[in-house]
Amino acid sequence: MDLLKSILLFAQSVVSKTTAYITGGIVAAGMSIYEHFTGKSVPINVFSWSIAIFFVTACFLSWREQYKENVSLKAQERDALTLPPMQITEIAEYVLNESGWGWKKKLELTLRKYVKDSVAAELRRAGTDYAVRFIGTLPNTLQAVEIDRTYWRAATMDDTRIWDRRNEFFTTTFGARSVYGGVQHYRYGCAPRADVIRTWSRASVFLRIWVTLRIWFRKARLGFPKWLREE
Repeated sequence: MDLLKSILLFAQSVVSKTTAYITGGIVAAGMSIYEHFTGKSVPINVFSWSIAIFFVTACFLSWREQYKENVSLKAQERDALTLPPMQITEIAEYVLNESGWGWKKKLELTLRKYVKDSVAAELRRAGTDYAVRFIGTLPNTLQAVEIDRTYWRAATMDDTRIWDRRNEFFTTTFGARSVYGGVQHYRYGCAPRADVIRTWSRASVFLRIWVTLRIWFRKARLGFPKWLREE
């Protein structure tokens, strides 16, 4: 039964990806431009080869997703302290610049500054959901410990310190007044790299191009003033 379920999930992923590539904005735009300037339909052999290439690509990406998910699940079964770590600053920069979440958020919020301001809340969400097992060191000790998920009810990431490697502390009290009383702040933040990659997968080339084009066309259409343009 599990084998049949896995096959169906794989087939669904392949069909979904192949359809997205064929009907995606870049491919559809390319064919439309070709037909517009030449007055001819795209040759059937070119179209057939394109479908074949998209299908093979979709199969490979679907297999890789399932493989990475399997590796991540095995890693999750291990103690977080025994897995290769990713420092908190590196995590924040990865989520902002490399992850699919960051690129989709960039399209939603347009300006990189606004996306950067949202990273701390996203990291806290991952800690609360136990999607990422954050690790830290309490004051007056050098013993690293896994931070309990309930800690994030009263605490959050310090959105100024997580971007500076020189800062030891990376957490702060959540809200102006915490109903949970005093909150200890953790130092030397990190998390298992496997948790980070599983929670925020790396943005694909197609997503990066799509978001870049969408933002460019939006700016060209709306004519953003200079002070609103992203540096």
